Amino acid sequence: MNDNQDIIELLRALLKKLEPANTSTQKAVQEWPKAVELPAGMPFDKYLIYKESFLITELNLDLKGKRILDFGCGNGKLTESLLNYDPELVIAHDTKAVSFLDSNIRFIENFNEILDEFRFKKFDIILMNDVFDHLVPTSDYERELFIETLHDSYIRRLSSIVDGEIVLRCHPWFSKTGGHLAKKMNMAYIHLVLNKMEYDAANMANEGVYTHKILNPIQYYRNCFNRSGVQIKEETVKSVELNDFIKTDILPKAIALLNGTTMNTNVLAEIMKIDSVSYKLVV
Repeated sequence: MNDNQDIIELLRALLKKLEPANTSTQKAVQEWPKAVELPAGMPFDKYLIYKESFLITELNLDLKGKRILDFGCGNGKLTESLLNYDPELVIAHDTKAVSFLDSNIRFIENFNEILDEFRFKKFDIILMNDVFDHLVPTSDYERELFIETLHDSYIRRLSSIVDGEIVLRCHPWFSKTGGHLAKKMNMAYIHLVLNKMEYDAANMANEGVYTHKILNPIQYYRNCFNRSGVQIKEETVKSVELNDFIKTDILPKAIALLNGTTMNTNVLAEIMKIDSVSYKLVV
């Protein structure tokens, strides 16, 4: 799927799935809440830059004079905004190379290089903004690990190079934006009514981000941190309410796609209310 027409055709097919619960696809479109409520007049691309600062402002992070690692920096917009807070050092890392115009930001693609260099001169803060749920194996060793062990391994290794806090912000799979389709399909929970083929097609036309489909995300995060030997200093959960359309039309179809689970609609509804979870972790 390479253009907007493909997206439109996919949406038409998806909306037909909602009948006969809805009398028409027009009604479905009218009642479907947005995944992202854009500030007035702000285009989506600008919003993506604007939202990167949420991690800093909502958690009241003090970055002045700090040594910071932005782990999983993505497009680098959050990394660039860190310079506004007068840090001592900013290191950026991702599995794909990112170019920064400001020489005060140093990009290191090899994670092992970071572990070696900062084993003793550690970071004050490590940021993981919408990264944890998207971690994938990057080496032959990691490809042999179960997903739980992979997550534990990353947190444990990061904890070895920080003297302060590891700060995470997560958007779980079952959140309204968990499928990362909002850029072209700004419809809350749309990813939960797609089968694998449909989602893969929509995802490739959008961001191509892999997201782990973690059931009971908060308990999963807590268990991971406990196994990894770090302590939760602060846990912040942002929740949303589900409207009647989501409850009656989306929720049952999401349950139907959860093959092999015994989860009922009430339990899944509570999980879908979790919009984001943020943590401050200490060693």
